[in-house]
Amino acid sequence: MAVMIFNPEKVGKFIKKIRKDNNLTQQKLADKYGVTYQAVSKWENGINLPEVTLIRQMSKDFDISVEDILDGKLTKKRKRKKVSTGKDLERH
Repeated sequence: MAVMIFNPEKVGKFIKKIRKDNNLTQQKLADKYGVTYQAVSKWENGINLPEVTLIRQMSKDFDISVEDILDGKLTKKRKRKKVSTGKDLERH
């Protein structure tokens, strides 16, 4: 059984990059995943990591592998998709 060691600072910086690349505030990302903006800040500063279920959902939402999120870097050339903040849906 392999032991995986994560660098919370790398993971946090990567989550911040994903968030900014998708023009989301900490509050918008927090609202999307049902957490506080303070929780998002702690992730981005390497203090805490998101729960596994949230990492899996982020992976699906941003079209990035779970491994890439946990490694804190994009290893596969995949096009990240923009995430709806809910306002897009309200207009239609």
